[in-house]
Amino acid sequence: MEEIVQPEKPKKVYTEETLDKLMAEFNERLKIDTSDLFADAAALPSTAAYFAGLLMEIELEEQRAAALLGFEKSTLVLEFIESPEHFLRGTRHRNMQITEAVYRSHPRYRQAEEQLLIISAIRRGLSQIMYAIDQKRDMLNRLLESKNNQFQKETKK
Repeated sequence: MEEIVQPEKPKKVYTEETLDKLMAEFNERLKIDTSDLFADAAALPSTAAYFAGLLMEIELEEQRAAALLGFEKSTLVLEFIESPEHFLRGTRHRNMQITEAVYRSHPRYRQAEEQLLIISAIRRGLSQIMYAIDQKRDMLNRLLESKNNQFQKETKK
């Protein structure tokens, strides 16, 4: 039998705290500075690039986490088929329901599944952040246009 090669794991462990920190950073970076709209507008492209980079990274992490989850499922199923007594005492049955119950309840599978769920939530959050950045860009454009129109009216008087 060929040696099974484990897929690359996500680069770090993600927790709900990771998502909370990301959202706090987002809220801080996307505040509109009404005292200096021009500086705020000028800083927006670098903010967008920063979050786009995070989105690209987390999309790759999500693919790694999904591959790892599939790998854990497969290896646990194979281990159970080969040695059911290591998983369940007193059973020789290996039907699909029992096999599924064994791998879904195993700590390795549960940990990989939890990572995938958190990483997916972060990816969805980053996608929403990119949408919010577009909304901020539109808002700043309207505010700057309004300020420019107001300036032009005042200079015509």
